[in-house]
Amino acid sequence: MSGTLRAILIAALALLLEACATTPTVTPPPSPDGTDLLTRGDQLAERGDYAAALGVYDQVIDRYANTPAASHARVLREASATILKLRTELESREGELESRDAELTALQRDLASRDGELARVQRELVGRDVELARLRAEVVARQAEIARLTGESDRLRADIDQLKRIDLLLEQQHRR
Repeated sequence: MSGTLRAILIAALALLLEACATTPTVTPPPSPDGTDLLTRGDQLAERGDYAAALGVYDQVIDRYANTPAASHARVLREASATILKLRTELESREGELESRDAELTALQRDLASRDGELARVQRELVGRDVELARLRAEVVARQAEIARLTGESDRLRADIDQLKRIDLLLEQQHRR
């Protein structure tokens, strides 16, 4: 093989290897009716990126106002806007729910604390009821003792009065 042929083959091989190593990125030209943007918006919506999809749908509506793609984009834009609004509302409600759950947990702790306090007060009340019953029994016993002592005191007074009369009689008899 001659040197020139060899150089050409090497250059062709190098060119071929370079072409394989770098693949050119070819962007398709935008479609004249906006379907490429509409497809992009649909892909964003399918991924759940409704805010970005809204922007793309707005572009379709602005650029291709009198096309079927714009009509389709209007419908999809409204649906995406509704979904975003509902998501926001759902997130807000979830926040409210979490807040209420936290409040409920705090209220349950407070209720448990108050239940404990109520149980303690009830035990104290039972103890006081027992003490009150004991004191009432003691009062009844003392009243019975007072009644017994009053009766004994009355008998002793009667005995003293009788002794005084006897003593007076004896004294009168002694003086005579």
